[in-house]
Amino acid sequence: MFLTTNFITLMILLALTVILIVNHKSEIPGTRYFYVGIILLFTMVIAEVFAAWSGPDSPTAAMLDPVVRHRVQVVSSWVTYVFSPFIILIEVFITFPGKKYRAVCSIPAIINCLVYSTALFGSDLAFYFSSAGHWGRGPLGMTIYFVLLFYVLLLTVFSITYFRAHNRKKGGILMLIIMQSILAAFLEYTNILSGYVNAVIALCMLEYYFYLSVIYQQELRETIAEKELNLTRQRITLLLGQIRPHFIFNTLSIIRSLAKKDSAMAVSCIDSFSDYLKAHIQTLQNDKTIPFMEELENVKAYLDLGKAGSLHPVEVCYDLQYTDFKLPPLSLEPLAENAIKHGIDVSGRVMTIRTFHENNEAVIVVENRCRPAEGLTDRESERLGVGIENTRKRLELLCSGTLDLQITDENAVATVRIPDGEGADQSPWPSL
Repeated sequence: MFLTTNFITLMILLALTVILIVNHKSEIPGTRYFYVGIILLFTMVIAEVFAAWSGPDSPTAAMLDPVVRHRVQVVSSWVTYVFSPFIILIEVFITFPGKKYRAVCSIPAIINCLVYSTALFGSDLAFYFSSAGHWGRGPLGMTIYFVLLFYVLLLTVFSITYFRAHNRKKGGILMLIIMQSILAAFLEYTNILSGYVNAVIALCMLEYYFYLSVIYQQELRETIAEKELNLTRQRITLLLGQIRPHFIFNTLSIIRSLAKKDSAMAVSCIDSFSDYLKAHIQTLQNDKTIPFMEELENVKAYLDLGKAGSLHPVEVCYDLQYTDFKLPPLSLEPLAENAIKHGIDVSGRVMTIRTFHENNEAVIVVENRCRPAEGLTDRESERLGVGIENTRKRLELLCSGTLDLQITDENAVATVRIPDGEGADQSPWPSL
């Protein structure tokens, strides 16, 4: 009889208990309240079994002493009427775990407990049992329904608030749970369909735990994504901080050299340098990858500054077969600088910048066909290495690009590959 009447309720409680045990390491909010709810609901199930066992229609009732039977009926009913509001109160605590209003929210359940506890002392204020064992409602017997209605309305208000402020689909789960509770209570009260209240409560608890698990997993993913984004921003900030002083140092060295030989040319270079810095600062403040042709114009400005400071300027050949792609700002400048530095100081030096499309990738090749220069200082070599490595990392972070550098006795070749679709409107950069 016990299993037949409460089979569904017990199976749901068992499933919820197992899930809680399996997920005990997860920090899902309100987990401890679910354990309390399971204990309360299981106690209610046991109490209802005793109530049925001692009821007037039970074959075992005649075997009990009338005083004992009456006491069993009173205690069993008291458990059901007192514990039911506390189960819903637990759902309120789980929904809004803040401690600020817990005491206020607990007042209706405590009042209900005091009202129905009078029956334990023989009072008919809440409910009573006749000499034949039939249940009757006292003057305050409707207290339980008002308290339950209060908590249902409270949950409804909280759910609607969350529904409006957050994901509506997830808020719909709360509304479903509330509607199930209201429907079960209505069917039980009107005797249309009785005996399923505990099963519905257990089902709502299970649904609510799954709901909280979904919220927890979403918040966990968002936290991880935010941390990864912040880490990416920090890394990019560091890389840009290394690149910009490097570029400024090179340009100021050129202007310093010109100031000793040709003051007019130095002034012209200062003007060019000012325009170049203005363009790059605006580019960095956009927080986005930029079109290849825009980056190429910046490189040309850099090369023009380089020509002004060199007795044997590099001639650049452009073979641009594909230009419809984006890349991080300041990506080509270190490659052009590397190609220049690895060339001997003789006239007729030629550097080639080629672009083409191959295997769903945009390809940039920067090549200097001269022999590698000898006599680079350790500091210059280290600075070149930092610029190349930073460029490689920025390409990887911002557009999943790769950089391959090959330096031989014949030439220095840098090859950049950017997959199609990468780099377009990418903006994990911090605002500057």
